[in-house]
Amino acid sequence: MANTHGYEFFMQEVDEKGYSSYNTLKNLEKDFEGLTYITLSGADNLGAVKNIYTETYADANRVRVSMPEKVQRESTQITLVLYFVGEKRAEVFKSFCDYICNGRHRYWDTARNKYFDFYISEELTPSDELWYGSTPYFKVDVKMNNIFGQTFDSHEDVRNAYNE
Repeated sequence: MANTHGYEFFMQEVDEKGYSSYNTLKNLEKDFEGLTYITLSGADNLGAVKNIYTETYADANRVRVSMPEKVQRESTQITLVLYFVGEKRAEVFKSFCDYICNGRHRYWDTARNKYFDFYISEELTPSDELWYGSTPYFKVDVKMNNIFGQTFDSHEDVRNAYNE
């Protein structure tokens, strides 16, 4: 189960202002031996707008709406499906969990040219062991809470959003 798709998948810790910590950069499939990217779903979802104020009156024929200049979105959930393959799969899984469950992170890949910041709040549960030929592996669905409820183009600077 080697990387046959030609893309690379990255994560990096970020602080509470959106600045990345360069010594925490991880190429998922290279830095966690035996980790294999399968799918990412929900990255294109937009969270519900949370800063619109509406009023409804019995004697009015419409809803009164107060719209902000810039909308703020509810957090969304993005699911990353990974396989952990080989003899050291449990050790690599634990190492990955130790990394990803500590603080905020940024995810991006060379396929989408978009990124998002997230945190993990749900348990990470591996599936029962599966077999691919004679190689054991297990599957993990990583549920990531997208902090801003949207993704950003690779050229956009999300740090401004941390200041709002």
